[in-house]
Amino acid sequence: MGALSEGPSIMAEVQHVFGAQVEGHTYHSWRAVYAVIPDREGRVAAVRSRRHLFLPGGGIEGGETPEQALVREVEEECAQRLHIAGKIGEALQYFYASSDDTYFAMHALFYRGVFLGQMPGQAKYPVV
Repeated sequence: MGALSEGPSIMAEVQHVFGAQVEGHTYHSWRAVYAVIPDREGRVAAVRSRRHLFLPGGGIEGGETPEQALVREVEEECAQRLHIAGKIGEALQYFYASSDDTYFAMHALFYRGVFLGQMPGQAKYPVV
């Protein structure tokens, strides 16, 4: 089994685990937060990068709470103000990022949210 290179073990904190550790590799711990933002028709907002769709959100920076990080990420990615309606859950995902040549153990938190209105400026990604 692989080893975590930084921070305490996060295995005991989550019940939902996706992916598997690859033997012989060191995993870098990464904390992230994502928003599930439904519209009136029940569709969920996603941001479109060049090749993929993602939930709005991303990494939690030093000194930020998960909620602060989520508001910041939604403002940056979607140019929208966000109301956080409540926590949905959390998950642990093991994955390899070829762009960084790095193995990650991502502890992700998921919150329900509502767009409150457009922010000045351009969204980093189109919201679909």
